[in-house]
Amino acid sequence: MTKIHQSQLRALNDDWLITAQTDFGSWLDHHVGEFNRDWGRTYNLDKSHPAYGCSWWFRDPEMATLTLLKWS
Repeated sequence: MTKIHQSQLRALNDDWLITAQTDFGSWLDHHVGEFNRDWGRTYNLDKSHPAYGCSWWFRDPEMATLTLLKWS
């Protein structure tokens, strides 16, 4: 399983969140597969932790790479 943290996407494209707020989940459903089977989302709500925020996991590492390329 491969994870992408929101900071990785932000580092590639500062504006990704504006577009992603409405399209990101739909794009993942359409291109990656089923939520909670092929991909999923986790939240770390501990503000003192370096992984604070949202992360997405991908069962297929190639889909994680595709996601980084698309949303960069």
